[in-house]
Amino acid sequence: MTINVKHGKSPEPTPPTPKAASEPYKVGYGKPPKHSQFKPGVSGNTKGRPKKVPTVAEIIQKELSLVVTVTLDGQPMKLTQGALVVKSLTRQAMNGNIASAKTLLGIWQLMKEEPTMAAAVSADEIKLLLEILKPDGVG
Repeated sequence: MTINVKHGKSPEPTPPTPKAASEPYKVGYGKPPKHSQFKPGVSGNTKGRPKKVPTVAEIIQKELSLVVTVTLDGQPMKLTQGALVVKSLTRQAMNGNIASAKTLLGIWQLMKEEPTMAAAVSADEIKLLLEILKPDGVG
């Protein structure tokens, strides 16, 4: 590269001379044929990466973790839908619904076996569950 100096102006670099067009392009490893290379400004992946399809477990987790406001004993509380399901199952089991009792005990057994599932329950939800499960007139 050469630099031309003109009086009173800053030096301007001259562009490098391109390789002679007569020199053939060598095709090889890392050098695909020119006709199959991506054109400048055109993406090779126009549709992009496909969106991830959520699993059933992820959908259930998302729905059960949604927070809703409910009124319990005249007081508004914010609980997850999962906590409300457990609360409902508990009330049904306490009223003699055997299927609800089996479901609730099955969930409880799973939580004892899977410590990561138990950790997903917030302290407020545990407090509420303990309050629901305690016998009337105790505490």
